[in-house]
Amino acid sequence: MIPTCVYHSKVEDGSQTYLLICVDNMLKAYQNLLAIQKLKSLLNSEFKMKDIEAIENILGLEIKRDVV
Repeated sequence: MIPTCVYHSKVEDGSQTYLLICVDNMLKAYQNLLAIQKLKSLLNSEFKMKDIEAIENILGLEIKRDVV
């Protein structure tokens, strides 16, 4: 399934944040932890959400993380 919406933001430090939304599923990908914490706080103030944290698959796609 292809995401319905993909939002992209470049943070002041040059890192990037992606928010992919498909129906009632959302996936966040980021390089800057503070930026994603701010985004999660904003979204939680507007919507009822459940944060699963690190996932292994979504919508039939396997997720592999490259943690440095």
